[in-house]
Amino acid sequence: MNVENVFKVLSCEIRLKIIELLSSGSKNVSEIVERFNLTQPTVTHHLRVLEKEGIVKRERYKKWIFYSLKKDIIDNLKRYFENILNDNTKKEVQ
Repeated sequence: MNVENVFKVLSCEIRLKIIELLSSGSKNVSEIVERFNLTQPTVTHHLRVLEKEGIVKRERYKKWIFYSLKKDIIDNLKRYFENILNDNTKKEVQ
């Protein structure tokens, strides 16, 4: 995981909102389009960016493609911040 690239991808408000939506479970593009009142190509673009960075995954079910969060990247980000906090706590104690 390249943290800098992940932060660049997450710096877009639309992508953050998509991630928040996907946190409640997998969705297809149509569901995301309806939720945000965006065009299908716009949603698809943002999903591809998120997928390229490994934040979301897609799975085909019949004619539909569903997108969901990749739990491992979220766990990696959580550990990243925990490590920063732990390092800062250790520095404060010394």
